[in-house]
Amino acid sequence: MILKKGIVTIALFLFSCCQVYTQIDWAAYGLNANMDASVFVPALKMNAFFSGNSITYVSADGTLSENALASYGGLPNGWQRSSAAVKWDDNTVMLFNGFNYAVFDLNEATITFRGPFPDIPETTEAAVEFGTTQLLFFTGGATFVIYDKESNSVSEPQSLKDYGTWEMASVEAALNPLDGYIYLFGQGA
Repeated sequence: MILKKGIVTIALFLFSCCQVYTQIDWAAYGLNANMDASVFVPALKMNAFFSGNSITYVSADGTLSENALASYGGLPNGWQRSSAAVKWDDNTVMLFNGFNYAVFDLNEATITFRGPFPDIPETTEAAVEFGTTQLLFFTGGATFVIYDKESNSVSEPQSLKDYGTWEMASVEAALNPLDGYIYLFGQGA
């Protein structure tokens, strides 16, 4: 199958087998191919897409608004971008650069560097919440680990290729907007 150039996603059905279900072209929402990370922000009821030092919010009705991360204190020193973003709770988003992370506190509108996140791979390229207690961290290609928030443990590496047909070369961002799907962003095979 040939995938369109630009931002393409694969939506995974959240059943125990994680089958590839559908593809969506998010370019219609005005997002560019330079997206670094994405996350659903429950406190705002919006999807947030990060690119360099900017964040684009997309509401449920498709309304776009763009802000500079500088308005939240900016990215930590030395960071040019966030390689991944994941919701920790309704008011906290964790931004990653490899295995280092910063906390984006939505209540305080601040970004604070915290350091290495325990036991995740150094090459973290995307992250997404999987249920209420687990986070998936993608490490390049279709490889991922599962972090369990309750036990503070990380699984052995797994591959999406083990769950059926997989055609993207890599997962570059992921999003769980609580609609029953996980959206994985990447370039074609």
